[in-house]
Amino acid sequence: MNCPECKWVTHRAVVVTQALDDQIVRKRKCCACHHVWFTVEVGVPNYAIGWSPVHKGKPVLRAPLTITTSFIEAKDSLVNLTIAREKREQEYIDKLEEELKPVNN
Repeated sequence: MNCPECKWVTHRAVVVTQALDDQIVRKRKCCACHHVWFTVEVGVPNYAIGWSPVHKGKPVLRAPLTITTSFIEAKDSLVNLTIAREKREQEYIDKLEEELKPVNN
């Protein structure tokens, strides 16, 4: 796997989380451009794996797989984060408008 930004080969998994039994989440950081991205490791069925002589006999996917997740809290969290951000923005606008109102003597 290469860095999605600069395509550099060397990167580190700076944080590894196994909060759920069926997946591992890694926060990765490129050693060249310091870009940060996340990957998720999930189990795949045995029939999807083959052994490649081209890749020194290492396991590879035989064909592309469509992976569906069973954990959808992230989508809900994104909605909640968007709502909270919009609320903060509106509060900031209201505060600025209040400060800019002319003072009545």
